[in-house]
Amino acid sequence: MKPLLALHERHLEAWMALRDEPFVQLLAAGRVPPAVAKRWLEQCHYWDEGLLRFLTRLLRKAPQPHRRVLALAIQAIVEEIDVLRADEELDLSAPIHPSRQEYLNFLQELEAQPYPVAMVMHWVLYRVFFDTWFSAKPQDGPLAEFSELWSTPELQALQRDLSGLAVEMMAQADPAELDRLIERALELERQSWKMAWEFVQEARSTLT
Repeated sequence: MKPLLALHERHLEAWMALRDEPFVQLLAAGRVPPAVAKRWLEQCHYWDEGLLRFLTRLLRKAPQPHRRVLALAIQAIVEEIDVLRADEELDLSAPIHPSRQEYLNFLQELEAQPYPVAMVMHWVLYRVFFDTWFSAKPQDGPLAEFSELWSTPELQALQRDLSGLAVEMMAQADPAELDRLIERALELERQSWKMAWEFVQEARSTLT
């Protein structure tokens, strides 16, 4: 895993700064209002659908030994989409937020990358989000159930397998291109958490 650790270290400051985003701090305190959690999950549904499209295209490019792991990743995201669609309180036709659309556009850009770069970036997107989420790991509030959902032994095993694929592909990926894409991904992730904080501020404004 040393190549991935080196990649992480090169972008450590921006990666770790995500933990200080106001919404992440609110998440850690278990104080996300239910109405805000609802809006955030509606935007998560757009992301999950985009990630599903990305993964299916990645699967087509993948060498045969990688396909079992990627198929499990697809299964995991389908199950997460099922959880969101089963929540009758969510309006899955709510307008997509501009920052979420920009992130989805980035996923489409990654689809055009060579398989080694796309595979490593898939690992980056997972790790950036989950490192931030589990720095907060909400145990209370309307989003606490997702800490449990994302902590299952099956998902943890999948993440280890995906890390193994990413390590294998690092040697074939252009380091400069990876750095450029990671910088972009970190900025888009920051904007994603700021979107969530925007939902908090809008909810508070309706109470004043």
